[in-house]
Amino acid sequence: MEPRLLQFLADPNDGAALELHTFEGDERGVRDGALLNPQSGRWFPVCDGIPTLFADALRVGGMADEDAAFARKYQSDLRAAGANFDSALSGVT
Repeated sequence: MEPRLLQFLADPNDGAALELHTFEGDERGVRDGALLNPQSGRWFPVCDGIPTLFADALRVGGMADEDAAFARKYQSDLRAAGANFDSALSGVT
């Protein structure tokens, strides 16, 4: 994901602005990272440069499994960014 695209993205739940946190990549592009709503702690994964922005109601089933796998891989990075681990990710503590 190119960081300049951040200005066009918002939290699909409340429309809040998002912060981009890079876990893999550089200033030209994020390979893996997270888009974080600093007000709620809600986060959205960026995997292979593609942001996944689904409302909470849609982050169930297979999507919740993918989120949990991403959260396990980047748990310390997400915590450092201030991410909230909600009930959809109950397997991550």
